[in-house]
Amino acid sequence: MQIVLKTSSQIVVMVSQDETAALSQALNEALHGFHLDDRDQRLGTSREDGKALLQRLLGLFHEYTGDEKREINLSIDEAKWLQNAAKLCLEHIDEREFSTRIGASFDEVKETIYVLEQAAGESPSTH
Repeated sequence: MQIVLKTSSQIVVMVSQDETAALSQALNEALHGFHLDDRDQRLGTSREDGKALLQRLLGLFHEYTGDEKREINLSIDEAKWLQNAAKLCLEHIDEREFSTRIGASFDEVKETIYVLEQAAGESPSTH
């Protein structure tokens, strides 16, 4: 994942099909994979808005025809939602089953969080 453009309200990132799949799965897991009483608060958005972003990611996933990378436009808020979803997955999914459920390793997801934090203008976590 690479930041292509960043403004005060949006970012454009270049992502591979595997990265898109991992982002989709992390968001899907955060929305449906484990019980959280404060899901909307921890995710940073409503379930409905999270599902809308998930549908966009799944649409992008199905557009790939090979090993190319594609641009995805995200609002700063959407980047934060994906970052929060990834963090929730790291917190709630056991490492032994993590790559099976997400399609990426702990370290790959930590790197994704780092890039999203940079894109959203936050101080990146140590990775």
